[in-house]
Amino acid sequence: MPPKHRYYSVPTKKKVVAFTFDDGPRPWTNQVLDALKERNLRGTFYVIGKDALRYPKILKRMVAEGHEIGNHTMTHAWLFRNPPNEVPHRVVEQEIRLAHEAILQTTGVAPKTIRPPGGLLTEEQSRWVYEAFGYVDVHWSVNPGDATPGRAKPSTAVFRRRVLSQVGPGKIILSHDLWKSTVAAIPSTLDALLAEGYEFVTVSELLAIDDPYEAVQWTAEETKALQ
Repeated sequence: MPPKHRYYSVPTKKKVVAFTFDDGPRPWTNQVLDALKERNLRGTFYVIGKDALRYPKILKRMVAEGHEIGNHTMTHAWLFRNPPNEVPHRVVEQEIRLAHEAILQTTGVAPKTIRPPGGLLTEEQSRWVYEAFGYVDVHWSVNPGDATPGRAKPSTAVFRRRVLSQVGPGKIILSHDLWKSTVAAIPSTLDALLAEGYEFVTVSELLAIDDPYEAVQWTAEETKALQ
């Protein structure tokens, strides 16, 4: 398992990114899969359990084409609320477990990571999920704002520009295939990232390269400069 229970990005000098898609699947998720397939790229889809059962063919296609599927709860329920409206532990456990079972039942593959809706999970909850389910709690470090409450959905150009302005090695990109406007922005955004020299990996592949010592290791060029 990865060395940490929660990630926003992975420290690395390699130009790798994990592009993630939340709140699906929807019928138009196939357009995202088409765009990834045309470029021979892989992504990670944080799916809602009830929609996984509703669109099983899409989930099976994700797995068949090499993508990763993560847990985004059964009904997109908040797993954390401030007092006095705390979410009961039994509800949190049920939302995660039912989504896990729905994904496993549909694809035959168990998810390895979770993204809590809204990124809302306390440190204590995150550690419990890691211990109880073996899930890493995956957040993001690039947010194009395609699901920000009270804000208009970004155009394709704005979506692409926001991603490019925030991206960097080891970053995790947030997006939502729930929205058709996001889906429309994906092809040109993928092309722009490829033009910048980025390699695409799944979230689990990104976490697998996590090296807590890399930040203090010298490159060959840096070592030579010191001699």
